[in-house]
Amino acid sequence: MTTFAPDDLYHILKAFSPALKSIDVRTVAVCPPSEEHWQNWATAIFLSDKTIEEIKAKQEKIPKVRNNRIGFFCDTLPFDYLIFDKISNGEIRFPVSSFPQHRIKTREFDPLTLKVQSSQKWINNSYCYILRSTDSGIEEDRKKLWTIVLNQDTWAKRYGFSNSREMITHYLTIDYRNEIRKDFEIVIHQFAKIQNLQLSENQLIVNVQIPKEVSGLQLNLLLKRDSEIVWRDTGEIDGTNNSKEFTINGMLPFDSITVELIHLDSGLTLDRAYETVPLKNVAEPLVKTLDAFCSFDNLNKMLFEPENYGKNPEKIFENAVTWLLSLSGYETVHLGIRITKLNGKNESFDKLVAKSGYHIGSADIIAYEENERILLIDCDIGTVDPKKVQKLAELKKHFRDKLKGYEKMPIVPILFSPKDFREASPSTEVMIADQSVIKRIFEAVVKGNREHARSLLYYSGW
Repeated sequence: MTTFAPDDLYHILKAFSPALKSIDVRTVAVCPPSEEHWQNWATAIFLSDKTIEEIKAKQEKIPKVRNNRIGFFCDTLPFDYLIFDKISNGEIRFPVSSFPQHRIKTREFDPLTLKVQSSQKWINNSYCYILRSTDSGIEEDRKKLWTIVLNQDTWAKRYGFSNSREMITHYLTIDYRNEIRKDFEIVIHQFAKIQNLQLSENQLIVNVQIPKEVSGLQLNLLLKRDSEIVWRDTGEIDGTNNSKEFTINGMLPFDSITVELIHLDSGLTLDRAYETVPLKNVAEPLVKTLDAFCSFDNLNKMLFEPENYGKNPEKIFENAVTWLLSLSGYETVHLGIRITKLNGKNESFDKLVAKSGYHIGSADIIAYEENERILLIDCDIGTVDPKKVQKLAELKKHFRDKLKGYEKMPIVPILFSPKDFREASPSTEVMIADQSVIKRIFEAVVKGNREHARSLLYYSGW
């Protein structure tokens, strides 16, 4: 049975010691004019699962700043949670791991008074856990030392920094700007973390990364609806099994799931992850919003009977196809806009003409599936025109040359038609999305299966 309180520094470090390999000590010390001894301004102690060699390689990048007023000191040694006994008597000796050459005065403290504050910071691309003493020194004395540090901006500029404060923050990776009383900060790098969450139906799988040597860890789960907790669960986990499965019943869309990885004895939070319960039908909000303005019965007629629905059936069909593609998850641009210029001439954007006057081709709609493909779409309510199909194929070749740097991005020409065409396209470069294809896309969208709706527009000839 331990004699320490759960949040005592020694108690926690002893529990984590199987995963910790090294101690990285970095000190900024100053020498006041009236004294002969170096005094500690700030010491950052990093407890890490990295090897001593890896830490020494990082310390090699710290500049050898040393004059009669300010100095950077650092050392690397094997992990030993009793290191604080060596510096608690009012003196840090550098190097710590061998015969001391420099003695730096600091305040005396009792290591048993060091308590865990479960705050986290993002340092060097990983979460770290900050342990602070309950007493951080005398403020007035710290102000005198800080004045000396501020007068060393010339040194900082030699190493490419604007001022000494910025240089200290960079190399100690601790921000001291607003904490003048802070003379020690102890940092534990994140060695146990939540890798990802996998949510499927009512099952949540939590994948974690934990060293095999570490035990006594637990996952805490909360399900929140608005600000109310509607479900909670816990589960122990260790390095022998890096995943845990939970069954969560009664989840609703937009509920939030919080997963917390903690150390059982100390209660220290090691990591957190969040997930929002998605809609089963991801298109439903857009579908219902559109349905309020234009019922799906009307959209169905616009797609399959445009000639019976309005005075300009071709434009009605183009608009309906644009809406259908948007509901399927494509980013769409309808090119069938016509404007009248000040000179009275009409202009449209659906025809592509070369500078020589040659008509390259035309498209009514551009659609984009992010990081997947671009669709060049022409709409025709009549029979399949081989010349129009050939122009679409030429349009693809034009953009293949035009989009330099995007050679691997598929460019897909498609001719949409409300007619029922059983025969193949006159060109292997162009797909015909006829009545049967449009119907299947429409049904998939209504059911909320956007991925399936988009898959119906894949074609081996591309």
